[in-house]
Amino acid sequence: MLIIILSACKKDAVQNGNSNPPPPPPALDSNYIDTLYKTITRGSITDTVAYYKYNYDNLKRVTLVKWEINDFGQSNNGGGTEIYSYNNNDMLPYSSYRTSSLNLTTLLTDTIIFYHWYDNGGRLIKDSVMQSHRTAPGVPSAGYFLRKRGITYQYSNALIIKKDTNIAVYDPGNNINYNSTDSTFLSPTGNPVLDRFFSGILPFATATITYDNMINPHTKLNIFKAFSPAPLWSLPDFYTSFIGQNNYVSYKNISPAPFDYNNFNSIFSNIYLPSGYLLKTTANGQYPPTDIVSWIYKYKAL
Repeated sequence: MLIIILSACKKDAVQNGNSNPPPPPPALDSNYIDTLYKTITRGSITDTVAYYKYNYDNLKRVTLVKWEINDFGQSNNGGGTEIYSYNNNDMLPYSSYRTSSLNLTTLLTDTIIFYHWYDNGGRLIKDSVMQSHRTAPGVPSAGYFLRKRGITYQYSNALIIKKDTNIAVYDPGNNINYNSTDSTFLSPTGNPVLDRFFSGILPFATATITYDNMINPHTKLNIFKAFSPAPLWSLPDFYTSFIGQNNYVSYKNISPAPFDYNNFNSIFSNIYLPSGYLLKTTANGQYPPTDIVSWIYKYKAL
C-alpha cells in the first residue's frame, strides 16, 4: 500500500508540472561590511577609538552609516551619521547627508550635505556641498560658519583632476574663498598611486601610495563610487578614506615648509580572511607616529 501511495503522489506531481523540486534560494553573499572598527595602541594600551555601523536596504544599498568616536580614552565622545538617498531603484546615491558632533550630550552639530553627479560610466564627476560648523537649533554658537563648495572631477586616461572651490557664505572668522587642485595618477589596476595637491598655486602636499593585490572590501558597496577618487594628504581617518581597488601597503606624504609638520610615511600590515577579504589592516600613526592604528572589519551576509 505504501508503494502505491508514493507512486500516486509522484504521478500527480508530474501531471502538475512539478517533477523537479523548486530551486534553492540564492546563496547569501557574506562579504558586506557590517561594522568597521578603529583601534589605537599607544604604549601598552589599546583602545577602540571609533566604529562605523552600516545599514542596507533590500537592494543591498547602503542607506545609513552611523559612527561613534572616542579620542583615546577621553570622556568627550562624539559621533554622527551619514544618510544616503536614491532615486527609485538607482544604485548610486544622489545625495548624502552627514551630521556629526564632538559631544553626544550636546545639541551642537556639524552638517555636510553632498549632492553627487556621475557620468554614464558611473564615475563621480561633481559634488555640490553645503557645510555648516557648530550649529545648534536656532542658536548659532561661537565659531559658527556656513560654506559652499563645488568639486569637479575630470578624467583623462590614468589622470584625474579634482578642482575644489570653497566659498564663504557666512564665515566671519575666515571670510576667505579657497581654490585647490588635485592631480591624481592611477595605476593600470585603477589605484590612485600618486597625488599632488595644490592650494592656490603653491604645492601643498604629495602623497605616494602602494597597494596589495587583494580586493578592497569597500569596493563591493554601492556607495564606493560616491567617494572622492583623490587621496587624502593624511592617513585614512574616516570610512570614506579607503578609495583604492586594493588595500594600502604604504602611504607617504611630503609637504614643503611650512606645512612639513604633516609629513609621514606609514607601512601597512594586512591580515585576510580565507575569502581573501581584509580582516585587519595596521599601520604606524601620524600624530604621533609612535601610535599603532588598526582598522578591523566585521562582515555580514545579504
